[in-house]
Amino acid sequence: MFRRLLACFLILLSLSLAGCRAEKQPVTATASFKEFKSNIVGLEFYVNQPSGDPKQVINLNDKQLARRFLDFLGQLPVTNPPPDSWTGARDFLAFKFTHNGEILASKQYPYYHQDNGPGYLELEDGWHQVPAAFNSRLATLAQYPEATSNVDPADVAFLKQYGWTIFYKIKTYSGRLPDKLLHESGEYPVALYYAYNNELSKDVGLDLTPYLGKNVQINLYKLEEPLPAFMKPRQDAGRAVIVRDGDKIVGAWLDAGGPDAFACSLKGRRLEEITGKS
Repeated sequence: MFRRLLACFLILLSLSLAGCRAEKQPVTATASFKEFKSNIVGLEFYVNQPSGDPKQVINLNDKQLARRFLDFLGQLPVTNPPPDSWTGARDFLAFKFTHNGEILASKQYPYYHQDNGPGYLELEDGWHQVPAAFNSRLATLAQYPEATSNVDPADVAFLKQYGWTIFYKIKTYSGRLPDKLLHESGEYPVALYYAYNNELSKDVGLDLTPYLGKNVQINLYKLEEPLPAFMKPRQDAGRAVIVRDGDKIVGAWLDAGGPDAFACSLKGRRLEEITGKS
């Protein structure tokens, strides 16, 4: 009898300890969007899956950048529900906010969006209209998981001279420039890329030629403004490339993202305009 009681006690003890070791489940807030809006420090974007389980494609924890996205979200005017004939995407947004020193995640709010048009967000008090500017910028952010609001002030000031505003930094690279701006048949087109974009750099008084063969730093930024009209339909893909040798900016141009990154100079001029050649 004693052995049976001891065995039962050990089983109960092991179950109790297992329960104590269980991982803490993430807390999802029950507060309404209006209550935590001023304390938002991040956001999450979930894409609907055929399986019915939404997949997280954006997990933004940069407070400053999250607040900038909220600025694009705007006042969220109340509107009618999306039409039954809606052909755009039907996904979800969630917001991270601080409460009593803790970072909590809101519930997932239905978020209907489309290319080049306004969307809808269903909050506790009904449906709200989402500006097209927010939709397009959020879709682009999914491509850049390392996006950060930590930008170089000198780069901000330099681009501002030509009317361009940095939205966020996509990434910083360190690499070596080619030894010469001459592309040989069959080579990977690194030299061709820099030869082309060096002509764009020259339009703002910069030249990579004295720095060929050197190690440089390249800062890649997402811009707030669209590219010039001649870049349609890729105007919203605009990025700025800043090449630095130490603290000195030695090259800069705009690109339109992959797979065909070539775009224009910071003055908005094409290669043909700058060089006078086709």
